[in-house]
Amino acid sequence: MISLEEIKERLGVPVEETVISKDGVDHKCILIGTGDVRPIVYDDMLAKVTEDNVDAFIKSVKNSINKGTSMYNDVNSLIDNFDIAKPLLKVCVRMKTEDDAIKRDFLDIEQYIRIIHNDFSLIIKTPLLDRWSVTEDELFEIAISNSKHDYNISSVSDKLRSIGIGLEIPEDNILYVINSNTFMYDAGCLCNTDILDEATEVADADEIFIIPSSVHEILFFKAGVFESNSELIDLIKLINRTEVPNTDVLSDSLYKYNRITKELEVVHD
Repeated sequence: MISLEEIKERLGVPVEETVISKDGVDHKCILIGTGDVRPIVYDDMLAKVTEDNVDAFIKSVKNSINKGTSMYNDVNSLIDNFDIAKPLLKVCVRMKTEDDAIKRDFLDIEQYIRIIHNDFSLIIKTPLLDRWSVTEDELFEIAISNSKHDYNISSVSDKLRSIGIGLEIPEDNILYVINSNTFMYDAGCLCNTDILDEATEVADADEIFIIPSSVHEILFFKAGVFESNSELIDLIKLINRTEVPNTDVLSDSLYKYNRITKELEVVHD
């Protein structure tokens, strides 16, 4: 693992150790450089830096510092002009938090709003309501409406069979994934019944079960794919602990959506 002193020496900028709360989870990290936009490197990433890849790591951080200035200008233009920001608003979901983001309780998780622009995103916080002269309800309505225009549904059954997850997956019951062209915070599709209705049509079922793969995507399938809900819930928990980065974990729950009643609910053991 590279030392902080070596990072300072090779980059020639200040390096600060800190703890950042991201989507309800505290993470140790370092902030690099000065100014309003500073690259963040989390401890798990630092642990992977070795003598073999340290040069590539330093180069990547330098690129991030240079990119930060341009990004800062882009963010300012979005914040200053609601007409520019409006089509980029996207409803997202995450574990419940205590921050000052514009958010709502949603089942056992929470809804909140981000600007998704190119390869970066920005959480919308309460002070922007007055700045944009818009209400929380109006902002959520816009963000949810935007979300339905940029989603893809594709099969992942073959991939899961090849992984060998330990559960039988019948050939005639296919698993699907929902994500977008950006692959960023796409689990927000849970908030849009139009997308979930389309998912039931693809599955050819009135009711589908939904696995919260991460904050970036969800999996779904029709009834009958798995015999035991409790085994599947245990599997979701195991994958969240062993395969999904802490910053990307959405929920340990299994969900069910019915297109007749338009209801999404948590499935219990």
